[in-house]
Amino acid sequence: MKKNDLAILISAIILSAIISILISKFVFPTNNRQQQVDIVPTISSRFPKLDPSYFNSKSIDPTQFIVIGNSANPSPFNSNSSGL
Repeated sequence: MKKNDLAILISAIILSAIISILISKFVFPTNNRQQQVDIVPTISSRFPKLDPSYFNSKSIDPTQFIVIGNSANPSPFNSNSSGL
C-alpha cells in the first residue's frame, strides 16, 4: 500500500466519522430528555374476599390425583412385556 492510498483511506475514515456524527445529531436529538411517566401503584399482599359461589368447601378440587382403572404397571407405555 502506497503513502497516497493510506492518506486517502485515513481522510475517508475521518470524513465518514464527521458525517455520521452530524447525521446522528439530527436523528437523535439530545436537547429534551425529560419525559412524563405514570406512577405504578404498590402491590399489596392482601387479596379481596373471594366469591363464595366459586370458592367454597363443597367445590371440586382440580389438583386432586385421579386414577383410572386398576393398573399396577409403573411404565404403561413401555411395550417390552407385550406379546406383539
